[in-house]
Amino acid sequence: MEIKSNKISNFIFYLYFLLVLLSSTISAFSNIYSKYSLLIQSLLLIFLFLLNIKDILKEAKGFYLIIIILLFSIFSVLVSNGGIGSFLNLFHFLGGLLIFNYLKINSKMKNFVYYICIILWFFNIRLSFNAWNSHVTGESMFNPNGIAIFIFLTTIIIKSYLDEHKTKIIKIGSILLYTISLYCIYLTNCRTALIALLLYLLMNYIPVLNRIIAKYKKILLCILIIVGIVFPVIYVNMYINKESFEIPFMEKGLYTGRESLWYNMFEALGKENYGYMFGLGTSYYTHVGIINNFHNWYMGVLYTFGIPIFLMYYYYLIYFVSKIRKREILYGLIAIFIIGFTETLGLWIGTQVYMFMCIIVQKQILKEGDKDDNDIYANI
Repeated sequence: MEIKSNKISNFIFYLYFLLVLLSSTISAFSNIYSKYSLLIQSLLLIFLFLLNIKDILKEAKGFYLIIIILLFSIFSVLVSNGGIGSFLNLFHFLGGLLIFNYLKINSKMKNFVYYICIILWFFNIRLSFNAWNSHVTGESMFNPNGIAIFIFLTTIIIKSYLDEHKTKIIKIGSILLYTISLYCIYLTNCRTALIALLLYLLMNYIPVLNRIIAKYKKILLCILIIVGIVFPVIYVNMYINKESFEIPFMEKGLYTGRESLWYNMFEALGKENYGYMFGLGTSYYTHVGIINNFHNWYMGVLYTFGIPIFLMYYYYLIYFVSKIRKREILYGLIAIFIIGFTETLGLWIGTQVYMFMCIIVQKQILKEGDKDDNDIYANI
């Protein structure tokens, strides 16, 4: 019975990420599947949880906090009439982090994730060459910012793969990976993804930063969250006061529409008595219509669910990320908090699944008992 359960669990695992691959690369499939993707992926996670419930509950320290967050989010959605989609999104992300972190994964499953990431890296690299022009003219369905984020996330996972398969050409492979990724992200004009990858490189190759991050990782994450929520306030005020400057080497101006979006989000939160307490969900009408693409991870959680869930949500993420043991994955997830200044990330299924892949990559190494020479937490 247990063997049969494991086979079913493994099948669901493969199906989950196969759907991710197909929906990311085949437009005809994506156009149909995207309408139901959040529901289907969430159901697959539920099946994985039920098939592995003993292992997950035995080890999952954050399980009860996630339950509290989800229960409170149901209440918030009812108060704000926010819609089931916002709850499913939260469930999919937090549930996925929990399940994939404690799921028993064999080497074939791990390599499957690696191969998917390699395919997606090449796919998004190809898209990047004309991403910005196609976006401006409306010829492409692919968002340049999304392409840049996918390149960044697949880059850190492929780097993990290269590190595990140490060869004489590992340095050359890493240099090529970084060079191509940096150039292609630059082509998309996604400034935060470019900054994030540059900072990721600094974190990886400057020893003093390794030691600082190892010692103060929780404080660093707290600072990034605070900056992330303060950033829209400063940005909106700069726009209101007509302060502007040119950004070198970029075709984008300083203001790209986020200032209007964030201004209306703050205005709507203050307008409703329950706004800051329970959020407004993803069905609330503002002066710019319904807002469901927030372009700021921190504002997105606050706007959708309110302050209590915001605090519990990021408390869990700080706890979760600080436990990551594989260096390049830890630094990649820290850099994701920077991209969150201008992108939705944890509230978008498109990037959630890449973050799950990051968790799978680092967790499997530990479950197999492999020794990681770059493990910065081994002696802490």
